[in-house]
Amino acid sequence: GVISIAVALQGRGEMADEPVVELMGIPEQAGSEGSMFDLIVEAIYSGFESLPRARRRDADAVGEAIRRSVRGAVNAAWSKKPTCHVLVLEI
Repeated sequence: GVISIAVALQGRGEMADEPVVELMGIPEQAGSEGSMFDLIVEAIYSGFESLPRARRRDADAVGEAIRRSVRGAVNAAWSKKPTCHVLVLEI
């Protein structure tokens, strides 16, 4: 499966809006966890918030933190590690 994520960051290292998520070849349900989409969105915010505020201004660090968090969450729910593309837009 493939997960594509787009996140827009403001200059202060804050998300400008909700992340955009597209799933391909990923199940809709995450077993007892509920919706896979909701699980992924939670993982996006968890990965983003795990970074210190100063590192949230670094697009590469944000992208990698989100990628790792999402892959880990999906692996825990589905026992597979999907390809995960993260696009970080700085506005």
